[in-house]
Amino acid sequence: MKNTTLKFFQAELAHDEKLTILAIAIVIILFIFFFVLLIITICSNPNKNKKARESTRIYILYLNENKVRYFDKNKMNVLKEFGLQDFYQQFDKESIENVKQWVSNLFSNKKNQKLFIEAHIKINRYNSKEFVLLEATHINLEEKIIHIESNLLPRLTSTSNKHSGRRFIISYESFSIRFSALQSLVKKHGICCLFRIYPINSSVSSCANSTLNALTLRCVNKITPYLSKNRSLTFTGVNEFVILDSLSSTRSQYLQIVNALVRRINMFLATFSLNEEYGVAVGAKFIGNEDVDIKSYISKCRELSIYAERNEEDGIALYSPEIANFDYNSLNYYNEIVSLIHNKSLRIYYTPAIISNSAEVFEYFADIRPYGTSLNFTQVVESAISNNLLASIEQIVFQKIDMLFHYNEKVVLYISLPILQCIVENDFQVRVSHFSLCLNQDELYMLENETINLEELLSAAKKKGYSLALSFTSVPEAALEDSILKHFDFFVFEGDLTKNLKMDSHIQANLRMMMNSYQTYNVPIIIKDLLTQADLEFALASGVEYLLSQAVSLPSSVFEKIDSLKSEKVMSLYEKLN
Repeated sequence: MKNTTLKFFQAELAHDEKLTILAIAIVIILFIFFFVLLIITICSNPNKNKKARESTRIYILYLNENKVRYFDKNKMNVLKEFGLQDFYQQFDKESIENVKQWVSNLFSNKKNQKLFIEAHIKINRYNSKEFVLLEATHINLEEKIIHIESNLLPRLTSTSNKHSGRRFIISYESFSIRFSALQSLVKKHGICCLFRIYPINSSVSSCANSTLNALTLRCVNKITPYLSKNRSLTFTGVNEFVILDSLSSTRSQYLQIVNALVRRINMFLATFSLNEEYGVAVGAKFIGNEDVDIKSYISKCRELSIYAERNEEDGIALYSPEIANFDYNSLNYYNEIVSLIHNKSLRIYYTPAIISNSAEVFEYFADIRPYGTSLNFTQVVESAISNNLLASIEQIVFQKIDMLFHYNEKVVLYISLPILQCIVENDFQVRVSHFSLCLNQDELYMLENETINLEELLSAAKKKGYSLALSFTSVPEAALEDSILKHFDFFVFEGDLTKNLKMDSHIQANLRMMMNSYQTYNVPIIIKDLLTQADLEFALASGVEYLLSQAVSLPSSVFEKIDSLKSEKVMSLYEKLN
């Protein structure tokens, strides 16, 4: 009996062990199966997505025939065809109507119709969505045929945290060096995007600069993870910053960057219920051969951001000839000008131009920088004129400078022709003989044959007691008439005529030719923008009698005298080299 019972339990135990082993084997097999499946999925999907992202597809839409032909650029010999509705169904529900409307608008007579649109597209059977840039490259209005190039925009990568990106927030000087390095390349690439945080409603348009600055800093804090060694940021104003991306060279790359960063900023504003009070506008321009001066280049980007704020639904504008002549003196900026005047948001810096043989100050050049606004000084004054706010500008600019005069100091102000007309027509309560008004040669030449009588205007300014100066930034294509030039008390050569003077023989030849041409008028010629000691010494060796160089004196908020050691060095160099 015992043996029978023992055999029974042994048999049951063996049966349980077999079941356990079988269950373990099934679990192991299932685990291996799912593990292999997971590996296959992980390896295959990224490859599919990568292939989809890297491909550029060309669509040819035949609207009259309700069909679409397409091919991938990496497989140009494989031409496929499907229906027009199938083309639209590639996009997600929110984008389908936008794409249809865009295609319809391409055949309308609307001016400045956009040739590109960004949409979400499904890239695989899992309905994964990515951004795609559609650009119309050819339109046949008669036969209703459109050629569209499609580029998938990969997601913008970020660093692991915002702290690692902060080291790419750099100074304006370092930013300028990077810009110059890109500009000097034979094959230009890179783009600057200027971001402006602006108040939407008039009720907050007069917000304090500190408030706007704090908000701008918080916005920057949200996008620092996207900065890198090829994507740096610098601040250019209380409410604006510029990002320089050194690798971007196409519209798709530009949109990839800007859209990702704008989404982050808008998300932050919405999170704190600030999206109805503040907005973000972006102006961008690819670096080109004409973009030599960093200040004027950023000014163009700033103007584009203003255009984007007023005219673009998404608040983003890329430079094009169509929007280059946007009017910045609209009454829409009345509140911005009022806020600037109320807060006296102007910084004025003075740099002395000296007489070489005595190192005495000849004139102080004023650099007037508005802050807390997107406008430069000329735009501020012209906007103030158009909005009947000139008296306030007189107070915070002319009278502020006038208060600094103690002896015989004279200050050079850069102005435009409309500003000169307004000055002539008004009597400012300042010592006008202490002010020299500097005009640009190119602007005068363009308007020389217009209805305005330049000679009468210049004569009227001289009769009021103002001195007049004429600025040249390059060799003019055509000279002004002698009857115009005789009204100027001195000439200023700067910009492309003087920068990098020591190292560039072409600039040296142009400057020598210009000096020979304009010395016949027997007025001082000031050589400006001598940035280095080498440039200064070359100018002195060339017999330049009047010059402005940061190697001699840096800009200051007051009228500073030349350091005695530097003045002695300038005089001794001038005597030695001449």
